[in-house]
Amino acid sequence: MSIEILENDRVLYMGKNFDEGPLDINCLIEWPSTITIKLGNKYPDDTNINDAGIVINDKSVMLEKVSINNFPLEMQVMEKLVDNIIYWGFNGEVKMKFTEKNPTRWLLRMKNKFELPRLTWK
Repeated sequence: MSIEILENDRVLYMGKNFDEGPLDINCLIEWPSTITIKLGNKYPDDTNINDAGIVINDKSVMLEKVSINNFPLEMQVMEKLVDNIIYWGFNGEVKMKFTEKNPTRWLLRMKNKFELPRLTWK
């Protein structure tokens, strides 16, 4: 499977035939922006189904975490960002729209909770 990540028309990441397991991609974007994730090179033989119709293994990509300015997005916000699809086992593309000029305003508009460490003094 291959992944290409673009900000508008600027390529942020290109990769193919990557190893199984987490793939950490870090990139800087301009705000506002549209991120496009293009998935390709998946073939029918890449999905194995047993006689009961259960998927045994499948080449896919799963979005597990998105952080903006080191603040992780809550799962509900992440799902809104990608139209409730965080598991991608298809050839095609997914768009993420960051509509505000400021990342903090976008996080607040999306009602993302901020977990801040508390300092304690003795």
